[in-house]
Amino acid sequence: MTTINHDILRSFRFYILCNIATCDRKICEFVGNGIQFCSWLRSRKCVQRFVKKAKASFKSIASTVELEINQILGSENPLRLSIISDGLSAQAIEEAFTEVFRGHVLASVISVDLDTIPALPIGNLAGLQAAEMKINYARQSNLVLESSVAISTSVLLHEAVSQRWQMTTVICLADPNLTLNLHNFTATTPIPNQYVMEAERQTLPNYHLRDYGLAVDIKQAIDAVTKMTSEDAQEFLTGVTYYSTLKSAALVLAGIYKKYAIKCT
Repeated sequence: MTTINHDILRSFRFYILCNIATCDRKICEFVGNGIQFCSWLRSRKCVQRFVKKAKASFKSIASTVELEINQILGSENPLRLSIISDGLSAQAIEEAFTEVFRGHVLASVISVDLDTIPALPIGNLAGLQAAEMKINYARQSNLVLESSVAISTSVLLHEAVSQRWQMTTVICLADPNLTLNLHNFTATTPIPNQYVMEAERQTLPNYHLRDYGLAVDIKQAIDAVTKMTSEDAQEFLTGVTYYSTLKSAALVLAGIYKKYAIKCT
């Protein structure tokens, strides 16, 4: 009797293990297919652009609704700000303007990726033009509200003296209501020649925007040289975060803009 029970138990155990293995394989196949599909979506530029535009449109609608609610409730009309930037850069600019305007800011963040702008513009003029092109594209594509104040940034490289490179960011502001265009530059960061040379090496000779800049930014060049991933190129080089530097420049720009706005009202 004992032998029979052991045989039954062994058979039952084998049955359970087989079913668990089959279930595990199915789960792995399902997860694997899902990961492959997500990777395929992420690799498609058209999908990325669609998602970015959808997010921008949703944020613009949300901003409009919130503004209407504020007006109905009789609160002070906030500054409608469309920030054409990404991640921490947009957050730094929004915080700076919120401080200067004492919280009366309604900001929306928009990401614009243009093939007509080099990854790293060379020269102050090239950087300024890149930032302005983003604003113009956003307005022409109806990514920003017609009456909103648009702000855009562009990280650029310029040669202060021969073989002495500096990196800075230009912040551009365009107010269609006041017909006002302002800009400010962040404090410069010295860039060792080895990183500039690496960025130049990775830029093909026939790069269609070579007259205006390079095909890779300084962060990519640093990662290639050091064989490691740097989250913040400026902090890696100086110990000072890019966020703090950008916010300081944005505070100055916000203050200048507020002075102009008061004079015009």
